[in-house]
Amino acid sequence: MALDSGFRPDTDGFAFENYGDEYGSVGLTEAEMQRLFGKQVCSGDADCTLLPNARRWMEENNKDMTGGHCEGMAVLSLLFFLGILDPQKFGAATTHELSIEENEPLQREIAYWWATQCTDPAENVTVDGPAEVLKALTKEFSHDDDAQNSWTTSLAKEDGSGGHTVTPFAIRDNGDDLYEILVYDNNYPDEIKVINIDAADNAFAYDTSSDPDEESSAYTGHNLNLTGTNDRLVQQKCDFCQDDGGNDGSSEQTTSPALSRRVQVWQDGGAGMLIKDDQGRRLGRLKDGTVVNEIPGSKVHWFMKSTSRDAGKLHRNNTSDYLLKLH
Repeated sequence: MALDSGFRPDTDGFAFENYGDEYGSVGLTEAEMQRLFGKQVCSGDADCTLLPNARRWMEENNKDMTGGHCEGMAVLSLLFFLGILDPQKFGAATTHELSIEENEPLQREIAYWWATQCTDPAENVTVDGPAEVLKALTKEFSHDDDAQNSWTTSLAKEDGSGGHTVTPFAIRDNGDDLYEILVYDNNYPDEIKVINIDAADNAFAYDTSSDPDEESSAYTGHNLNLTGTNDRLVQQKCDFCQDDGGNDGSSEQTTSPALSRRVQVWQDGGAGMLIKDDQGRRLGRLKDGTVVNEIPGSKVHWFMKSTSRDAGKLHRNNTSDYLLKLH
């Protein structure tokens, strides 16, 4: 291998595969919400009773995790490997020796890191496209002085469906602008999987499934990106925190007027969703399946967890007047 971080799936990955709602698993709780966002998600009591907006956000995340925990597993295995976190706190000396069944602390920790795909700044520090992904990983694995971050790799089909996250650990150069990125895919414990990159065409190819209970299928195209580790480690911005009548600890409320005007729309199911603002600009999916984003400061976010085309999709819109259509 030309470039190699030293991570190995059979020692540094989890021995159990990606899971949904098996094991009666526990997701985010009030403790993880306060850890993510600080006391601004709590009412004024000492035990952190979540404000209504915060509780709704937590419940939506926990519901979406039932489609799979790949993001959390990919991130946490990397944090254990880097020595940022210690697997002994969750019941074993190594990542590979950890058990998920009846291990609530580990389940909650995986849920915590899963949720950072939905938060700022973590979700905004990304590298997009196969060629740029290859450049960033080359810097990281060659221990380049400019490499100041570590990464997890997310991929999806061209229509945004089947989002899945893996842990990259090595690169092979096969010549003629053809490369292999070796990854730990938590749907396949102990296996070394390969993402093929054509740098000249800025394209990738990979066989996997976002649901370990379903057969793998081919992922091809351009929807390959990296999310940085560093910005997952800091307290996240709470863009849904505002005084909704339940907070008597107003000194903890630091939400700006711009953030308090932000709207999040969470969707489950197969319908298409399209938002139009008062200027006619669009955000979402058209009837022909095309995804558009014409509204500055807004985004369509595909959760890394589901095979269903539109399940777990997050729209953000900073405008005050808008029309929402389902089709």
